[in-house]
Amino acid sequence: MAQSKVTSAQWALAFTATVGKDDVGNDVVIDVPPGFVLMDALLVVDVAFDGTTPTAALADNKASPTSIIASGALTVGAKTMVTAAKGTFYPSGGKLTLNPRVASGTVTTGSARLIVQGVVMGRQNERFGTSVAT
Repeated sequence: MAQSKVTSAQWALAFTATVGKDDVGNDVVIDVPPGFVLMDALLVVDVAFDGTTPTAALADNKASPTSIIASGALTVGAKTMVTAAKGTFYPSGGKLTLNPRVASGTVTTGSARLIVQGVVMGRQNERFGTSVAT
């Protein structure tokens, strides 16, 4: 039986953004590079947002958008990635958009951290091991 040995290793890409009260009503956009494979996404709310019904969701710009973090209340805690979105592939790159919103009122407080992690297929940062099959 033949073996094909993988020796190319790469570091994951991690995009981070701080989302505050001034971002509510605006989109927070992450441009992912061609070949990007989505591994994880997390929105951690450190300080609850005020206003009426503060929510946020993360989705991509595909023709049929992928819900990455489902719409949820901007209360303290972690909003995690939709399981079905894991492994989403962006062969030509793409845009991931977080949309913090309130139904009404003025937002005077709130703070969150957005973290999106993935790899780019075919990218190589280093070599590890030997290409000789064992």
